[in-house]
Amino acid sequence: MEVYRFLETVKKKTEIFLTWRKRRILNKKEKLKKKNVVADWVEAFLSAVVIVFFLNQYLLQAYQIPSQSMVHTLEIGDRIFVDKMTYGPELLPGVIKFPGFRQIRRGDIAIFESPEYQSKGTLIDIVTRMIYMMTFSFVDLDRDETGEPAKHFLIKRVPALGGDRLRMRLGLLQILPEGWNQWVPEEELKLQSKISYNLNKRILEDFKYKGYKNAAIGFAKIEAGLDLSDDQEKGLFSTFFMKPALNQEELQNAKIEIERVSSVFLTIEKNTGYEVWGIKDNFDRLYVDKMRFQALSQIRPYDANIRKEYIKNEIGRFIPEGFIFPMGDNRDNSRDARFFGPVKVKKVLGRSLLRFWPFDRFGGV
Repeated sequence: MEVYRFLETVKKKTEIFLTWRKRRILNKKEKLKKKNVVADWVEAFLSAVVIVFFLNQYLLQAYQIPSQSMVHTLEIGDRIFVDKMTYGPELLPGVIKFPGFRQIRRGDIAIFESPEYQSKGTLIDIVTRMIYMMTFSFVDLDRDETGEPAKHFLIKRVPALGGDRLRMRLGLLQILPEGWNQWVPEEELKLQSKISYNLNKRILEDFKYKGYKNAAIGFAKIEAGLDLSDDQEKGLFSTFFMKPALNQEELQNAKIEIERVSSVFLTIEKNTGYEVWGIKDNFDRLYVDKMRFQALSQIRPYDANIRKEYIKNEIGRFIPEGFIFPMGDNRDNSRDARFFGPVKVKKVLGRSLLRFWPFDRFGGV
């Protein structure tokens, strides 16, 4: 008798469950029939956006190579995936960086936020970066005042780390690692550290340094209001070009014009206004700066700031802890830390992992 009651109870419970399940399935079908096609597409799109954003923000981000500073390791137009996990991803673009699996190592290729980038606001930055990531770098709405893609992110080699001191000698990098007592050429340090990477073949020949020296002394004389020799003028105009400006408005216009075709090297204030010097040809910036400040220190030996700049270029630059000194593999034509200084580790977004375009050069970087 008890068994019979038990079986009846099971039967009723089963019927109730199956009825509920069937009604639930029918309700779902009815909802699907009533669902707007547009809403369906919007839901699918938003789901895809969330998935792509998650992948790009926390795992892999697509990035397009904008310049020739990493030739021939990376060519202009190459599209790569950047590993976000190794160094630690950000919670949101530009907001809170999580710890990674390891620290940045000497020789890594890192992508980082340019110190020269002028933010248009946190919200705009987040929106433009999300669109850039979701379209795998094919759509970039972040533009500068000339309408060109803003150089928000850069990708460079990391030959020097926090605690190192570095200097350039005739275009070749020398490093004094923390705790070492002698300068080591980059190629020798690579061997000792068991690091392998190839730098682009130099296109600056040694004889050009005579012209760079004349240009540097020429700049110093212009700043001091002195006359230039013929060799100094020749050295200046073989590598640089000048646009005059009478006031602040013309100064800004001159800078914008120069930036459209190259970049501004130096702005000199004079009694009659300004001289804005742009870069006509590749050159060794650190060498020109060093010789310029050396000449200025001889002209104005009483100026402690000028002497400080000369000494900094002579004895090398120190990289503070928590910073890196990224440089392009194409050392003769790379706007890197030699221009904008060391980069904070927390501004590093990830490391180069894989080239996915063009297909004929698909592979790891």
